Amino acid sequence: YRAARSHALKSLVASCHIKFVWSAAMIRYLYADELKTAPLLKETMFFDRADQFKTRLGWDVMLEDNGYERDEYDSDNPLYVIYQKADGTHGGSMRLLPSKGVQW
Repeated sequence: YRAARSHALKSLVASCHIKFVWSAAMIRYLYADELKTAPLLKETMFFDRADQFKTRLGWDVMLEDNGYERDEYDSDNPLYVIYQKADGTHGGSMRLLPSKGVQW
């Protein structure tokens, strides 16, 4: 799993590096439906979540076939606050979920 993921990630980094030049680390604010504008950041974020929750913490989470860790809350178009490293990859993040008020 790790070897295949590492190869896929290196290929993605190489292909994206041609299109983007990152000069500095930054904080990005992206809704889930905007992640497609930053494919390297998206991929490394969901891979890092898999490493954190499944591998490091040993939680019983499901991984998608592509190795991503996603759950039902990722389908609610949350706002991700993401630390993007200078090379364009994920350095850390948090997810803000929309509030769904109860109608009386």
